[in-house]
Amino acid sequence: MDIEKEIKRCKHLNNIYILKETGDKSKKYPRIKNINSSDITQASVEVYNSRTHMYSNKSIYESSKGYYIKAEGKRLYLKDFEERE
Repeated sequence: MDIEKEIKRCKHLNNIYILKETGDKSKKYPRIKNINSSDITQASVEVYNSRTHMYSNKSIYESSKGYYIKAEGKRLYLKDFEERE
């Protein structure tokens, strides 16, 4: 099995690929004093960046526009990720 072919079949947005989603997006962590943690959910995603060839885990955040992850200094909304066949 070719790993790169499997990655290319995952949901993607530009060069960010979502490999796996874990946790519960409907539950949030308790607020921590002096840290803006009110929008962090108990879910996370494992992502692959094809530009840097690195794997990482990203927390899923919630806003009025929907769920998103923070990557490359931007908010990347999960609804914008596209499926590939």
